[in-house]
Order: sequence, then C-alpha cells, then structure tokens
Amino acid sequence: MEHFRVLVCDEDISYVRSLCHFMAWTKDEIRVSAFTDVSDFLNDEGKYDLGLLGRAFLLAYEKERPDVKLTRVMYLCNETDDRIEDVESLYKYQSMDTFLDRIYSAIRQDDVMKMITGMHVKRGSSTGIFSPIWHDLRLPFSMAYTKTRNTDGKALFVDLETISILPELLGRNVENDLLDLLYLMKTEDDPSFSLEEFIWYFEGIALLPPMRNPGRIAEITGDEWERLFETAEKNGYQLVVLMDQMLQGFEDVISRMKELIILGRPEDYYRKAQGKFMSYLTNISEAPDIQEVILPMSATNLADGTYEFGQLLEGNLGNFVRRELA
Repeated sequence: MEHFRVLVCDEDISYVRSLCHFMAWTKDEIRVSAFTDVSDFLNDEGKYDLGLLGRAFLLAYEKERPDVKLTRVMYLCNETDDRIEDVESLYKYQSMDTFLDRIYSAIRQDDVMKMITGMHVKRGSSTGIFSPIWHDLRLPFSMAYTKTRNTDGKALFVDLETISILPELLGRNVENDLLDLLYLMKTEDDPSFSLEEFIWYFEGIALLPPMRNPGRIAEITGDEWERLFETAEKNGYQLVVLMDQMLQGFEDVISRMKELIILGRPEDYYRKAQGKFMSYLTNISEAPDIQEVILPMSATNLADGTYEFGQLLEGNLGNFVRRELA
C-alpha cells in the first residue's frame, strides 16, 4: 500500500497529539509527523505530501523557506472565517469525518495529476451491483464493497438508484449532481477531464453525487454511460456502480464491466426473482463475470437516529462484505 505522508504543525500540543493519534489509528495509508515548536519545524529536512500548518508555522514557512519539503499546504485555522490569501484553509474543530474527507480529497487530487500524465486503470475494470429484488441494504452493501476495493484509493462509487437517499445519509447537499457531470462531459471533449470537482468523500470512499431528478435517469443513453466509464478510467478510478433499474442501453452498460454482483436474499420468494434475472443474463452475448451474493441481513431494525452510517459500514455488514468479497 502506498503511504501518504502528512505533517501536522500547531502550537496547541493537546490538539496535535489528539489529531495525530486519530489519523494514525484510523487510516493505515496515512503516515503522520508533527511539530509544536516553530524552530524545530524550521530545522526539519523531511518530505511530506501534505502539510497542515497553524498560523505561526505557515507564516514562518512562507518567510524562512526552510529545507522541509511540502508538496501541498493547508492552513490549519481556529475559526471558520479565518483565511490567509492564496492558501487553502482547513478548520481544526470540525467533524473528524469531514476533516478526513478533506485530507482524502488532497490525496486524490495528487493522484489525478499523476493519472493525467498518462497513467490510467485498465479499461473495463468497473463492477456493477444489481438487486432484482430491491434488497433494502443494497446501498450500504455497495458502499461497504467500494471500501474493500479502495485499498489503493482508486475505487469510485456511483449511485444510480432512482430515488437515492445517499445525500441524506451523509448529511450532504447536492449542488452539482450526476446529470450535471454527464452534461459537462458531453460538451467538453477533453481527454484529461477531471472528476474531482464533483467527487464527495466519506470515510475515505470517493463517490459521485446521485441525480436530484429521478425522472431524468431514463434519458441517459448507453453512449453517455460509456463516456462516464472512460472518463473515470482516464482519471485513475475503478467504478463501483449500483443500479436498481434497467438503464437505457443496460446490456451495453454491463458488457462494459468486468464483474456484475447480483445481490439477493435467501428466502424462497426472493430466489424466484433472482433466478429469473440470472436466466436473462445467460442470454447476453457479452455479459461480464457474474457473482451472486446472498445477504441475509435486513434494514428492519435500523430505526432512524439510532445508528451512524459509518458504523454500519464497519459493523456486521462490513464484516460480511470483507469476508465474502474482499
């Protein structure tokens, strides 16, 4: 696993200790170093992918230009409205999930620049997930699966459900949705087009916002889905695509994939629908590899307000996915 080196510099010793401990124990791919004394920082000669610098450290860094090498710098600020010109700010006391999302965004932007120079993942490396019985845990299952694929930071989740509750689960507002992205890709014929301005991050998982208007998804053609796949691969991503309906050009879409996971339940009633769909797939000339996954769990006991989505991905469901599919 490639490691991402982060340097944390702030005069608040307790904060630095807590932040470094959290990042080091939460994310294996992040390596954290820290300074709480400006003079020690100025004498450092290390190389880091990202520097999170408090005001005193940032001003010293810009003035003294020490030998420490920082590929990217963020201002670690005490107030949300505190800004330093031409430097990206990162508020110290926000939710740690949101804080880490910003860190992962920095990681991915660095990766994207490498991809644009000519590196890209293999064509046809995406995975589709389809539940002919509309399994009630299909969304968290797909997110958990994406997380298992994300050991190298290259998996990108796309939720194509007709009525997606992903923004509500993550507490995010959709400004530019998937339809906006597809339109932009259609009008800008640029082989190095980057997805980063559209991507959200949650628990280190990269994902695209779903469509706000459920009626528009049927308008998207197979060629437009193909363009999305190509753009993702050119930007270094392997897509994990959750579908709950037969999209326009469905057979062409899934033939573009490496694998299609069929998500079902063990009860006999549900198996009839699953069996019928599996029979349909056998008649597709260029079908991807098919894997049937029987998930015996249910969302019945997930009462609103009694669970956290992140914990759900790490609990029994996450363990099941890692055991069966990792």
